[in-house]
Amino acid sequence: MPDPTQPHYIRTNSQGFRSNFDFHKESQGKKRIIFLGDSFTAGEGVANEDRYSDLLMDSIGNLECYNFGLKGSGTDQQVLIYEHFAKQFDHDMIFLGFLMEDIGRLGHEVVWRAHRFAATEFEVIPKPYFYEKGGELHLGNIPVDRPRLSRDAGKNNVVLNRVKYLYERSPAIATYLERWAREAQSYFSELVLSYIILDKYGRYYYKTDENWRLMERIIKRLIKDSDNKTIMICPIPEIRALSSVFKVKHQSLFEHLQNEFENVIFLDIVDYLKDYSREDRHNMTSISTLHLTKFGNFIISNAIRECLINNGLV
Repeated sequence: MPDPTQPHYIRTNSQGFRSNFDFHKESQGKKRIIFLGDSFTAGEGVANEDRYSDLLMDSIGNLECYNFGLKGSGTDQQVLIYEHFAKQFDHDMIFLGFLMEDIGRLGHEVVWRAHRFAATEFEVIPKPYFYEKGGELHLGNIPVDRPRLSRDAGKNNVVLNRVKYLYERSPAIATYLERWAREAQSYFSELVLSYIILDKYGRYYYKTDENWRLMERIIKRLIKDSDNKTIMICPIPEIRALSSVFKVKHQSLFEHLQNEFENVIFLDIVDYLKDYSREDRHNMTSISTLHLTKFGNFIISNAIRECLINNGLV
């Protein structure tokens, strides 16, 4: 993988999953955790052995970690991966680790910005999705259409609209501002970064928000389908903005899930990282890809390990 800062190799096993070893349906005499999530769980930017799932497995002798993370996926797709693929493998626990912006990927398509020939276009990628009807979840967009390009797909994004003037007249200014906010190590830069990404996380502010209600229903679908296995839920925010907007907003929603179900554990990574220095938090993610670095994966793996030990699970 030609990563700008850390080129690395990845490997798939005989079943086609990203792993340095084959997956076995039957237990191998160890406790086994199924990992679900997006590119942060899949390990975008690092080799397999440097992902937090693999680091966790290496740190606990009697543990197997099967990673089913999928880059660019939403919580709906992650639950479908469990239902159609991961569930067939014997396991004791489930780890659902996702970037908080995945709440915006629950619709029938996701939009990625693509710069082509000095013009900003958007790649529209259709996907399967859940929708609520009559109090039940239904699956739509099957079969899934082909991706397409559009120049209007991002027009409803609140943040893009607010900086539209800058983007139209001087795209370099907005690009520089966001890059500065991510690179600088000051409280002010974190406030700026928090504003830039506010559109992604504002959906967690109220438990009545329709996006959160849908996400909650999808997570409860996984809980119901887990056969009462322990499920650890770990929403991952923009680590470089932790000291400002991410103080007390989303935690209560996941704490409510933890209190409602005996088999659910909420790993509050925000609380875990609050004692790390600003420099350390900046070193946890790559400035070029925004994904976890080797150091960031190591810190997350330690958080999971502590949570497992504190709850008597290993």
